[in-house]
Amino acid sequence: MPFRPWCTPVSILLLSLVVACSLVEPDRAERTLPKAAEYELKSLMAVKYSAPAPGRYNVEAYVVTISECPKDARCAIPDGITVAEHVAPDLPEDGLRLSVREPDQFKRWGRYIFSVRVVERTAGSGDVFRDVQLEGYSKAK
Repeated sequence: MPFRPWCTPVSILLLSLVVACSLVEPDRAERTLPKAAEYELKSLMAVKYSAPAPGRYNVEAYVVTISECPKDARCAIPDGITVAEHVAPDLPEDGLRLSVREPDQFKRWGRYIFSVRVVERTAGSGDVFRDVQLEGYSKAK
């Protein structure tokens, strides 16, 4: 078999393309939020239930579910993710649901630092409840 000098560079190029394509996740949506800010780190349970006053905080947690309304459907619950301090939360109450546009930008079981804003709202009945809004995120190290 004769030596073809162009075969080696072409082979290397094709192999590089295959590897590069396998590393890129085309199904992942574009980032819709900024990177996590430099806020005080709090536990998920503290943000969800008690400790911090209304304000902005960071929480380190796993994405345990990703919910996205199918195209052309009307959904009562907005797109979002559920995060928990552990990969397998013991109870559904251990998680926190966060609304987010394009939730498939997150990886299920991925660990992230989430920058959140805690807001207290008063219902018509006078009950005060906590609303936690996602403002940014970064992959946890």
